[in-house]
Amino acid sequence: MITQKKANKMVRRQVRGVHPPPSLRLQSGITLLDSLIAMMIVLITGLGSAYALNSNAVQQVRTDMKNEVVLRIREHVLANGGIPALCAAATKTFNVSIGASAAPVTLGISYACTDQEVTVGGSKVMSQQATFTSSTNSSLFGSPGTIQVSL
Repeated sequence: MITQKKANKMVRRQVRGVHPPPSLRLQSGITLLDSLIAMMIVLITGLGSAYALNSNAVQQVRTDMKNEVVLRIREHVLANGGIPALCAAATKTFNVSIGASAAPVTLGISYACTDQEVTVGGSKVMSQQATFTSSTNSSLFGSPGTIQVSL
């Protein structure tokens, strides 16, 4: 049975509001801090993934550009009669264009020829080798900015 005194005490508690014990108030602050730390970890993980994907995309573009330059060099060699014809030519430079047709990039390519002795089937044969170097330093290829190819 509830007495009038107990009923008045209950009403006063409802009006004032019952505060949780101090241990529960401390718990809610720690929970907020835990959730903040968890959000920071998720943010750092997401930024790390975005950075890794961006680095991979940049490296893929550079690799594609290098492959296109090598392809253009090979086309030039084949169109001009091969390595012996190029080595016999007086001019040791040429230009190649790479990239989109709307905004191509022109690179100057220089080359030097060397004679090498190669053994084929037990007999020694003299062979010419050409080393092609992009004379234009381009940030398209990353560091050091040049390409060197030997054929």
